[in-house]
Amino acid sequence: MRYLALISILFLMGCPSGPMEEVVESNNTSDAFKEEDDLSGINPDEVVVEDVEIQEIEADLDNTEWVNKQDLEFKEDGMVYQKGVDILFSGGIKSLYGNGELQERYLVLNGIKHGPYEKYFENGNLNRKCAYKEGKLHGKFKKWYDSGKHASEGQYLDGQEVGIFTWWYENGFRSQQGGFNLAKEHGVWMYYSEVGRVLEKIVFFGGEELEIEDGY
Repeated sequence: MRYLALISILFLMGCPSGPMEEVVESNNTSDAFKEEDDLSGINPDEVVVEDVEIQEIEADLDNTEWVNKQDLEFKEDGMVYQKGVDILFSGGIKSLYGNGELQERYLVLNGIKHGPYEKYFENGNLNRKCAYKEGKLHGKFKKWYDSGKHASEGQYLDGQEVGIFTWWYENGFRSQQGGFNLAKEHGVWMYYSEVGRVLEKIVFFGGEELEIEDGY
């Protein structure tokens, strides 16, 4: 009887630890490879970023009165002045390619970029689209190849990268994707081959590498 009682006690004491260890191990494995099942790439829950609300400077570029870039004066300090006078320029600026196609257009307030910005390839396709606030990148940032395919996208807060950034090969596959927390790599970063195979996974914290996994 004592022998049976002892076995029963040992069995009851041992049961909780076995299954619990299996569950924890299973969850860790699942968390480490969530990206494979997530069609959007990085799981946003794995990227810790500052809780900020980015308010872009909006404007209707299609109904803006534009001034040719060559008709303005650009000083070494980066400020834009009206030509021939010491007065800071405010308004829309555009420049053209030699074939007459639009090269870029953007807004300036008191001599510095402030508002939407667009740049184009000579074939007319969009090169990049973003926005500035008092001379610093602020808001969504998108870039394309001259073929029209996506090249990269992300967002800025007062000139610093925040949140998830994604880069693509021209064939449409992601080349890399990861998160920023105020311009420093933070969270999970994934690196891919041109055919979509995972080359490497790196976990960052405040710009420092914490963990590296080879491709799978």
